[in-house]
Amino acid sequence: MPESHQIATVVKISGKAYLKTPDGKMTLLIVGDVLHEGEVVVTAIDGRVELDFGGGSFLVLPAEQTTLITAEIADSFALYNEDIIDEEPHIETIFEALGVQERSSGFTGGIGNDGNNFVRLERIAQVLAPARLETEGIETPDSVVFDVAFQSDDEDPTRSTPPNKPALPTIAVDDVSVDEDAGTATFTVRLSHAPAATVTFDYTTSGGSATAGADYDDASGTLTFAPRGPLTQTITVNITDDAIYEGNEQFFVNLSNIRGATILNTQGVGSIADNDTTSFSIGNVSISEGGLMTFTVTRTGDAEADQTVDFATSIEAGDNSELADFTGNSGTLTFASGVTSQTFTVQTTQDAIFEGSETFTATLSNNSAGSSI
Repeated sequence: MPESHQIATVVKISGKAYLKTPDGKMTLLIVGDVLHEGEVVVTAIDGRVELDFGGGSFLVLPAEQTTLITAEIADSFALYNEDIIDEEPHIETIFEALGVQERSSGFTGGIGNDGNNFVRLERIAQVLAPARLETEGIETPDSVVFDVAFQSDDEDPTRSTPPNKPALPTIAVDDVSVDEDAGTATFTVRLSHAPAATVTFDYTTSGGSATAGADYDDASGTLTFAPRGPLTQTITVNITDDAIYEGNEQFFVNLSNIRGATILNTQGVGSIADNDTTSFSIGNVSISEGGLMTFTVTRTGDAEADQTVDFATSIEAGDNSELADFTGNSGTLTFASGVTSQTFTVQTTQDAIFEGSETFTATLSNNSAGSSI
């Protein structure tokens, strides 16, 4: 989905005003908010909002008004008297014809107060009050529309951002790796440089292989970067230390509703290193020659995960048996969740030779991650 175009910045608010995004979310408007195409400004009964279109052009939205921020003039919102828009518009005439009640002194004519002659109001449309619309025979729309574009004498006239306007900072969130017993995981959100206006964003956590409520606590909220404040903010997520071996797990912190900055990275990965282990052990076995020996391998500690361990018989230094005295055996024992012991057998050989007691070795190896022998 294409990124919405940035139209204006809120520079002054009296009373209360609200911003409604295209997805229907309504938030309180604050100074420094950057308005994008498709967003709606709603001023309360005591509200008044001053917008900066850049390059010295301003406009005041009076109380009890709903304003759709857009870069295009829809046909249904066209001025009823197009004659007032000429090659070099007379702003006072436009305001008089449109019935604008209040406006900043900075919004005066084709040249901004700062003396830059590259700023020219190209088109502006405002739906008139219902009574005047009825007089003109125009159906009353649901919202008021402004369309503002900027033009340079020596650059592309279709550009909609005034020259020399500071670039918006980029925003990104770091990845984090912690041990399960760390208690918390702290994510750092960074801006590339100091913003000219307030930057705000929402954050929420989501699960990957880790589970909210069992491995970490869900977290959400809104954070703000002030124009002259620090360039980093932190998000802290509580981590749960349990007694279950699960292997290393991951969850995510996601940034959304970013205003006043461009996106570099909006998802931080939280990696949790499991600190829970199990251990495997094998006991000694004695039996008369010719008998079937049964070895028991025991798993202690966490028994929730599926784990495996290999076994093998051999004649090691110190053993006095020979290959003819038993049938070697090797393989893999699988411990499903909840299983704490497994067995394997070794057949000994009956012969007519007196040899005394003999020994051989049974060894465990190649155990699963999160276990020891």
